[in-house]
Amino acid sequence: MQKHNIITISANSRLFPDSLKPLHQQVESLLCIGDTSLLSRHPALGIVGARNMTPYGEEVTTDLTRATGRAGATIVSGLAFGIDSVAHHTAIEVKAPTIAVLPSLLPTIYPSSNYALAEKIISSGGLLVSEGSIRQRPAPYDFIRRNRIIAALSDVILVTEAAAKSGSRHTVDFAFDLGKDICAVPGNINSPLSAGTNAYINEAMAYIVTEPADILCKLGINENFIKPQFTSKIFGENAILTALNNQKLSDSGLLEATKLTVQQLNVHLTMLEVNGAIERSPSGAWRLAT
Repeated sequence: MQKHNIITISANSRLFPDSLKPLHQQVESLLCIGDTSLLSRHPALGIVGARNMTPYGEEVTTDLTRATGRAGATIVSGLAFGIDSVAHHTAIEVKAPTIAVLPSLLPTIYPSSNYALAEKIISSGGLLVSEGSIRQRPAPYDFIRRNRIIAALSDVILVTEAAAKSGSRHTVDFAFDLGKDICAVPGNINSPLSAGTNAYINEAMAYIVTEPADILCKLGINENFIKPQFTSKIFGENAILTALNNQKLSDSGLLEATKLTVQQLNVHLTMLEVNGAIERSPSGAWRLAT
């Protein structure tokens, strides 16, 4: 990382983004590697969530990042393990610009095992950002300071999967104070890693997201951009509904009838159940909602 030019942007520079100025705890300067024009590029979607994600969290993060990235959104996240890394990798895959806000002082990359991802972000035309007054080795409070910058740089915050005491709560609170729209993906009520997102929705802090159009309308992007990219979701849900027509089926029965993978089946079952299209019968089998 030492080979890259580090650009320092002070709060009185013309390059300093206006979106950071309303923060209660002011940012005095930013250290940047990459395309600094992204600091003021809109619309920008901040994606945050669990480090120890489930396959469900990984899949919905991938699907929603692909759709919004392809539709023109800049993807902002924190270079952490789990949801953050998936968001950055997927943005690079679909050639969407991505900003990684670090809790460590550049050129130090934290976590160090994401060094290769940081290099990919730069080489793909993205941007690495850190606050000029934090430490090279981050202390716990530096992660909270990082999260306020993610919230400020983003027009909308999306939480795809988070535990009840997830660090994403800080990002959500900062975004809420700044008057930003917050979106959350509902999850299995028995999964600890969906307790946070379900709580944001129940507390009316976040809008519920069950498809990309829910986010794109908040970003001000025409949802027609994403319809051709989401045919796999439509196919999977239709396959389940067709299989359950006039009969009940167990998970194994649905796997056989739909030919979906276990991971795909679980994602689509969750979404269909949340939307009220299907339900479990007393025997535990799935059926169309009555």
